[in-house]
Amino acid sequence: MSDLPADPQPVESDERPSWWQRSKLLWPGTEKAFTTFLIILLLGLSVSMLLLLTRKGAWVPQSLRFLLDNLPLTLPILSVSMGIMLKPYELRQIRGWLSLSNHFAAGLVSFSIWAFVAGQSVEQFIPINPDNVLDKDFALLLVFGSFIWAGFCSVITALAEITTGTVQRVWRTAQALLVGVSITFMIAPFQLFESKESVEARTGRSLDEQQFTVVIPFRDPALNQHIGRSSDPITQAQVYRGIAARTSQQAIMKAVSQFLESDMSIQFTQPGKKPDPTRRVELLETYMVAAPTP
Repeated sequence: MSDLPADPQPVESDERPSWWQRSKLLWPGTEKAFTTFLIILLLGLSVSMLLLLTRKGAWVPQSLRFLLDNLPLTLPILSVSMGIMLKPYELRQIRGWLSLSNHFAAGLVSFSIWAFVAGQSVEQFIPINPDNVLDKDFALLLVFGSFIWAGFCSVITALAEITTGTVQRVWRTAQALLVGVSITFMIAPFQLFESKESVEARTGRSLDEQQFTVVIPFRDPALNQHIGRSSDPITQAQVYRGIAARTSQQAIMKAVSQFLESDMSIQFTQPGKKPDPTRRVELLETYMVAAPTP
């Protein structure tokens, strides 16, 4: 018998070929390069969208202002984008791209929770920035809708993972459609924002004002002299409720203006004499108090 070495047997690899290799859409060895290209393309599209939202010539400060002014919604979007970019290896396979719908659905859930919590502390409109507000009635709808959508995306993803063959391709196609719909749903709340000017014109009241209860303490020298309390004067107070103002100081100024226009600001006049409008009571400005009406 010959001592010639046996022919080498092919060694089977446990590594499963990627979707790109199985689909034969790429030349062997170019999967990493193509994945890098897709990531760069995604970043480029993100930057391009940011530039479109800004004015030409001052895009850096305008971009930062847009992000900060709409932080309740832009922060979940940035968080989702960062979570995707921190795991670029997931995008090497088609399942990673199809699972993006779950990430965007989670971002919508994050914003809807914030809107619902913020709506508990306002009467009707949730402030988004100095110029825009969100009707709190939309907050509850966003919570229900976002959770239902997130659950729906999760179910479709699970079905695409546990099935095979033609059925799996159907669910993969559904996943691809969900990615676009999820992105649309995530940026859709921008369309729910209303300008304060339009809301104030529709409701007929200022959104920056709230109701205050104001106490105006004062002393009447003529009254104290009449009853013999000049050395230990009596302090009186006038209470005004429902003063609409932006701050407590503004509420006090409005209440003082109403007080000076009333007869309470005129000093005591003895019976049979005509009141003198030039003689005013002494206002104790240090002790004036304004508190928001619950």
